[in-house]
Amino acid sequence: MCIRDRTNIMQTNIATWVQNAWIDYVAGRSSAMDPAKRPVSTALISRPGESKSNQVEGPLLKRLEDKLLEGEPTNPNLGDGGVMIDIPDSLVGTHIHWSPRGLVACISENTNTRDAPDVRGFMVPKKDGTSAYTMPDMVVLERRLYEAGAKIVVLFLDEFLGTNHLTMKALTDVFLNGRFGNFSLRATTWVIGASNRAQDGAGVNRALSILTNRMNFMPVFLPIESWVAYARSNLDMPGLMMAFAQQFPGKVTVDVPPREGAFASYRSYTFAGEWMSAYKRAIGDNDPMTLPMDEYARGKIAGFVGEGLMTELAAHSKVANELTPIKEVIRDPMGAKLPPAGRLDAAYAMAQSCVHYARPENAEPLWTYVTRLPKELQVMAAVDMLRSDRTGGMLQNSPGLNDWVAKNGALIRATQGVL
Repeated sequence: MCIRDRTNIMQTNIATWVQNAWIDYVAGRSSAMDPAKRPVSTALISRPGESKSNQVEGPLLKRLEDKLLEGEPTNPNLGDGGVMIDIPDSLVGTHIHWSPRGLVACISENTNTRDAPDVRGFMVPKKDGTSAYTMPDMVVLERRLYEAGAKIVVLFLDEFLGTNHLTMKALTDVFLNGRFGNFSLRATTWVIGASNRAQDGAGVNRALSILTNRMNFMPVFLPIESWVAYARSNLDMPGLMMAFAQQFPGKVTVDVPPREGAFASYRSYTFAGEWMSAYKRAIGDNDPMTLPMDEYARGKIAGFVGEGLMTELAAHSKVANELTPIKEVIRDPMGAKLPPAGRLDAAYAMAQSCVHYARPENAEPLWTYVTRLPKELQVMAAVDMLRSDRTGGMLQNSPGLNDWVAKNGALIRATQGVL
């Protein structure tokens, strides 16, 4: 668990949640005495671009499958974890995902494109004078996945707080009771919702109190290290974009999006990087550390991540080769390479990188490196480190930083008007 930057909400690393997902699943199930009990539904609440797709679904399905194969104690009706040999083509698609060995399947549904009858079914009259709901397509698909051999099905309902209240009322029966109209999900089906926060400007509506009081709402976040590892293995990203993300992790995704216009998130940053790779190939630019500087390319990138971040990427492309990896700075702060004399832009970039990575456990070496930079950058870095919301003021316990502040208080007051 950790405190997310600039918020007071306790949030969980997505990887940590995935690691504990099996415990959540089994704990939400029953003992063998009550095999019909379903796992309690979970709602993952995050900033834009952080909560789902391969970052959650792929690792989650693999985690559940690995635990099935370990034969850990669980409900008997989960089966023995046999290996799936052949998955029909009709059960493979952009909204259907399988674990590596086919034991766990996931239906991924964007619920804000659905209406209440899509969830509950249509009420139709019967010949005997009664009425009944038709079977919704998600129930049909769930049953087909079990028939194909799945032992667990995950129903991932994305953007569920972006639905209107009529649809949300219909989804309430799904989250709380595993029921679509007249049809119930199997006891082994785990319903997981995902949504942005109200402050994200993503069209989120207030959750019904019947949900907030009966579901597990878990704020989650995706660390930059997880995104970088995923991007290196799976995405077509330019070296410049990867280097910038590692050097300035706090700028790749904003905490609260602006009211209007494009902004940086893992999703929009990925779109910008993949577009840039394709564009550079099209114009014959093979240097992974350059940013296309023509007006069209700059406008296109700004259209993904915003004008501010595009400008910072352009500046970073000019100094990228002059920057020292932060791990080298922490390992040897007095020996790590400094930017060339006269390159104040590169020195500023290094100072900002040290500020972004500063934590109580590495503050001393990072601050030692900062003291080798120009004096005005030392002042800027000292104030930013002490004000950092990421550390909650814990860097005030750094002996080196405190000694420097004590000796340079007058300079700080003169240049910053603080402390």
